[in-house]
Amino acid sequence: MDSNIFRPLVKTHTWSLGRHGGGQASVWDARSPRRLGACAAPATTWLQWGPRAECFLTATAYPRLTTGNQYKIWHYTGALLHKRECQDKEQLLYLLWQPGTFPKSELSKATVRGIEDSTPKPTAAYRPPGARNKPSTFTFHEHEAPHKPGESGAAPSKAAIKQKEKREARKARKAEEKAQDPSPPRAAAAAAPRPAFVSTGDPDKDKKIKNINKKLADIEKLKQMKAAGKPLEINQKQKIETEAALLKEIEQLRL
Repeated sequence: MDSNIFRPLVKTHTWSLGRHGGGQASVWDARSPRRLGACAAPATTWLQWGPRAECFLTATAYPRLTTGNQYKIWHYTGALLHKRECQDKEQLLYLLWQPGTFPKSELSKATVRGIEDSTPKPTAAYRPPGARNKPSTFTFHEHEAPHKPGESGAAPSKAAIKQKEKREARKARKAEEKAQDPSPPRAAAAAAPRPAFVSTGDPDKDKKIKNINKKLADIEKLKQMKAAGKPLEINQKQKIETEAALLKEIEQLRL
């Protein structure tokens, strides 16, 4: 396939080729480093420098890609020098530079004029080869009728209707029971503020007073539970009955 294009070259330069997303490639001088050129070669499956490092080739080869097989030869500045597209029933398997010996290349900074890349750029979404050049028959959610956000296009089922009726009946029954109950909610009895602890000067008495105050605080909590309608155990009721004796004991300790 156009073998005369691949002239053998002797590598005498240190270029490096960087590949990026979307088929973008850039050529850098590895000694500087300095970018020398760039080009775009999408769908590239094969990339190789020429032996003399003046140009490189990119190709879309089979079987990596079964359609659009082609190859291009680029100057190191990014100018396109040659392009060959495979025709119908042609397949590009691989490419090789023609072997041989050639004189050393003399590179210059002169601008290289390349040819125009006539490859059409894709402007639409990808479609498989079997569906190309055919009208699309795909419709999004064609089984659903148009509806507003938050609304269901299908009618509710009998089970859903029944569940909704049960929820509404239960809600109405609770509202009726609340309206028929005239008694106000029970409020917890406010705890009477206790005087701040004052030392008697006797460490033993102070210790006993503190222990009694803890018992009185527990009794106060039990009284609040009783006022709120919570059932108490027998030992809790007996503890409440000891309140008077504990208060009398504190008075005697403070004398």
